[in-house]
Amino acid sequence: MLNTVILIGRLTKDPELKDANGTPVCRFTLAVDRPPNKSGEKETDFIDCIAWRSQAENLVKYRGKGDPVAVEGRLQVRSYDDSQGIRRKAAEVIARRITFLPTGKKQAEEAPLPEAPPEPFGDPVDMDPEDIPF
Repeated sequence: MLNTVILIGRLTKDPELKDANGTPVCRFTLAVDRPPNKSGEKETDFIDCIAWRSQAENLVKYRGKGDPVAVEGRLQVRSYDDSQGIRRKAAEVIARRITFLPTGKKQAEEAPLPEAPPEPFGDPVDMDPEDIPF
């Protein structure tokens, strides 16, 4: 089974770093353009994303509202009860890797951007490659 999402879009606002029990986290929304529809109008999806640890720290430090980024991660759907007790669902992309794309500003103004190592999707599995059936 595979759960991989790749998005390229622009940050809808300046990202903010928060603390989740000692772990840096950043929730952000990415504006992703769709291809033009039949009448030639461009539509945009606003996709909620979450970055953890060094990915979150670098995003907050080096990127702001309107900056383009590429996000690779997995889709997570969760359920919760709102303040009126109504059951709701939320879909969000858990970022594994965030790549900073050129902003169109002069390259001399921009400092070189570090790339954090990808965040693991889950716990490592101890497995002998010979045990894989294919």
